[in-house]
Amino acid sequence: VKTLARMLGGYVAEKTFFMKHTMGVSDDFQKATALAQQAILVTGFSKKWGIHSIPKGVSITDYIANLDSRDRKILDEEVKSLLEEAERISQNAINMALEYG
Repeated sequence: VKTLARMLGGYVAEKTFFMKHTMGVSDDFQKATALAQQAILVTGFSKKWGIHSIPKGVSITDYIANLDSRDRKILDEEVKSLLEEAERISQNAINMALEYG
């Protein structure tokens, strides 16, 4: 989750200091989303999802594209949860830096 928090640092900083987001953070957010998906699908970083085996030679993108709607919803909820936790960690780091400068 700490890696995700670092990846979302620019996103959170822009939200904190500029109250808006630029196009630059969209790439960070896409990369963080992909990492969260990988953490859930490959390493089992989710109690809801559990450990799944992605068939050899199948990309994560293809695997996700072929999920049924129930599994896709579970995956999306778990990714959202990880990203929200990472955002909280990043926001806390920025708040501490501002406070203790």
